[in-house]
Amino acid sequence: MDSERFRHADELRQTGCEELALKEFEAMAEIEADERVRNDLIGNQVNCLWRLGRLTEARERLAEAEKAGATPGGELLDAYLCRAEGKPSEAEQKLIVFLEAQRDLKESEHAYIYWCAQRELGDLLFSSGRYKEASAHLGDALVFAEGVKRRHISFQLGYCYTMTEEWEMAIDKLIDSLPDDPRDPWWPETQLYLGICHARIGKLELAEQELNSSMVSGRPSSQLARAQYELGCIFYRRGEYLKAKKELEISQFFVEDAALEESVSVWLAATRVKLGERPEPVA
Repeated sequence: MDSERFRHADELRQTGCEELALKEFEAMAEIEADERVRNDLIGNQVNCLWRLGRLTEARERLAEAEKAGATPGGELLDAYLCRAEGKPSEAEQKLIVFLEAQRDLKESEHAYIYWCAQRELGDLLFSSGRYKEASAHLGDALVFAEGVKRRHISFQLGYCYTMTEEWEMAIDKLIDSLPDDPRDPWWPETQLYLGICHARIGKLELAEQELNSSMVSGRPSSQLARAQYELGCIFYRRGEYLKAKKELEISQFFVEDAALEESVSVWLAATRVKLGERPEPVA
């Protein structure tokens, strides 16, 4: 196999050029005489097809690549495809079995396959709101991650710890996930959760700065509403009731989550009492 050509194809895939990568892997497989290497190249085609959403083709080529027997890479691709096919429970079970059966991979030259499985399971659990379970797998996956992938996993971990109210751990991971450039689209959301965490541990000035930094144009209204709610709570705790009222009233119009809407109403009612206002009549 042409190692340089393989590296080029892999770089194309990792940088989002899946169509070009697929063509390269196909061309290399056509001229490869070694069956094992050819099957590996077909497996890389499956990876590209999965990323492109061409799932039927991916299934067909995975079966072709695994004719000689199952491989760890093939088992992982099978789990990826299950999730993409809308079968998250089946994907979860396959990943759990894989991680239990393939522990030895951690100490092998193919360790990245094991850590990719940890990442996939952590991400699947994260997507279903099972944050405590997700954090264990994402924490393991972080060991192997670099660059943007590391920042993304760190953000997911920070979010998990925020949801489980482990504030200090959340802050640590959220700081690790911050982009170098404040203009990065990732910056505002990270600032939002940093603001929430710092508010919970009583660092109100820092929390206020971060929440204000999160409120940039173009952000989803639900995120802006959450930031304004958090600012309203901070102002209330500092006795700045007029400022608290303003933020809470604005937040009330855009909040989408029912539980948060109720919290906004409670804080707003308490703020109006502090300002000596009469309660608004119930319609």
